[in-house]
Amino acid sequence: MERKKESTNFGTWNVRGKTDSIGKLEDISSDLRKRKISVCALQETFNSRVGQTRLENGDLFIFFGRQANLRGGLGFYIHADWVHAIGSSRAASERISILRFSFDTKVVLRGQTATPHNFSDLVFINAYGHTMHNGTPEMVHGFFHELEAVYRNERRGSDLIFVMGDFNAKIGVRQSEMDEAFMGPHGKGVRNANGDILRDFLESTSLYLANTHFNHRPMQIATWHGGRPSAAAERRGDDYRRHQPGLHNQLDYIAVPKRMLPLFTDARAFLPHNQVHRTDHSLVVATVRIHSIYRLKKLTGAKKVKREYSALVEDLDARGEFQQVVNGYIGQLREEEATSEQSPAQRYDKIKKILNRAAEETLPEAPVKVSGYVHYSSDTILSDLSEQQRRLSARIYHKSSKRNVRKLEKLKRRRNRVF
Repeated sequence: MERKKESTNFGTWNVRGKTDSIGKLEDISSDLRKRKISVCALQETFNSRVGQTRLENGDLFIFFGRQANLRGGLGFYIHADWVHAIGSSRAASERISILRFSFDTKVVLRGQTATPHNFSDLVFINAYGHTMHNGTPEMVHGFFHELEAVYRNERRGSDLIFVMGDFNAKIGVRQSEMDEAFMGPHGKGVRNANGDILRDFLESTSLYLANTHFNHRPMQIATWHGGRPSAAAERRGDDYRRHQPGLHNQLDYIAVPKRMLPLFTDARAFLPHNQVHRTDHSLVVATVRIHSIYRLKKLTGAKKVKREYSALVEDLDARGEFQQVVNGYIGQLREEEATSEQSPAQRYDKIKKILNRAAEETLPEAPVKVSGYVHYSSDTILSDLSEQQRRLSARIYHKSSKRNVRKLEKLKRRRNRVF
């Protein structure tokens, strides 16, 4: 009972249009209220409007217009109890939008008012990926690179952050133990090319697919339903299933930093035929104990960059530049001493700060030791390429009973291009 009081539901739903009238928005609102959803990311709204629509029940819809091809379109649904806490909303592109909440007042969770003393900023990133049929590999890579940049920018200053939406990518079931870092044991199907790119994105950002973490029935894992009815239903004469789609894939996800998993009590899909609003995508819902944020491990602050002091011995140019900067600061210190008296302790502290400041301005960074290995380069591009090479090598040489020879050769070619 206590868990329910401090929990709330967040969702993502590809609504496939029908958002251009108040009546249709009320249907969506009714479906989301039935699932007690506070915030829901919407994809394929097909709504050309840029702005907000408020319903009589107080629920709010925010729309960001259509794509250039007049398809797609992103939006957010916000329950009436959460509208007051909206901090900002914006579109980063036609496929990515951001909604930020700033809690400086009370917030209602499942009808219970609670003071949000444990967290302040809550961020939702709404994403709509390219399909396999309409998007090239370059477009898909570009989308995930942009999504990664938006995520890294928005996570600054946020206590909780969610990346959710229709990624149009099949992550499939786990292929190896390495997949445990970004997904749970309850994926669906076989990973496709878009799924490989999604995996790279998750590994790069250390995000985790929450709706693959919990064990549910197959129809509560699948999020897209299409194609002709299954032949088995026809043979059995199943009057219900013979009129239902026969293909079921998992394309929609709720991704969060793995450290947030202790806050989740459930994440699953609800079949579209159970909703008033009709679409071919399931509503994906996560139940989160957001007021239990104190249970999370604290993040450590950024460490101070160490300097390579051995350069003062080995590099004459570095030593001369360092000495010149120190002399400049010492001159300023002497001017201060001429106008005011200072104790030996105060003078010592100021000289120490002068030496540290001069080192920061003139000396190179000291090599960093990560996981027992010394990293001598601070070149971010080279570091990214090295990381790509390491991941590809791990995938190539990892023992797996499902190794595909053609896929193995493709991975080797990708690694050679990185080299």
